[in-house]
Amino acid sequence: MANAKQIDDMIRPALEDMGFEIVQLTISGQANRPTLQILAEKMPANEDVSFDDDLRVTVDECQLISKTVSALLDVEDPFNDPYMLEVGSPGIDRPLVKLRDYKRFLGHEAKIEAPFVIEDRKRYRGIIEAVEDNVITLKDGGQEFLIPFEKIERGKLILTDELLNAYSKKKEQ
Repeated sequence: MANAKQIDDMIRPALEDMGFEIVQLTISGQANRPTLQILAEKMPANEDVSFDDDLRVTVDECQLISKTVSALLDVEDPFNDPYMLEVGSPGIDRPLVKLRDYKRFLGHEAKIEAPFVIEDRKRYRGIIEAVEDNVITLKDGGQEFLIPFEKIERGKLILTDELLNAYSKKKEQ
């Protein structure tokens, strides 16, 4: 069975040609019935993406991505057994994977995990205050944490009333 990186390498070029970007690709479940989950969004025009840029994918676009990925995997056959394929949008409480994700969601609350201790802890939760020189500044109350991007194992937006209100205002425009 192929790993997530190998599958990503198989499908990424085709999805990028279609104007989509893989946000996250995971393989979970039992070895004899794995689930391949792909979170995708529209490819941004450049690296300077703001919160106001709408990169969401529609249900029809998810279906198109699913059909394309299925066809590619039928040819490459990376799984030894049948597999489940799930394609979706990252959603409001989305993973933060790239440096530009942190820039895009400045002012919003996030949870960050590091594989080892940075500034006396491995887990952080707070407002994304700044992103400069590949360092994320996260503010939790009166405390600020400077977290190097390359040291982040996992990042995720936290669903808050402020984030929901910001998305609601964006939809109204």
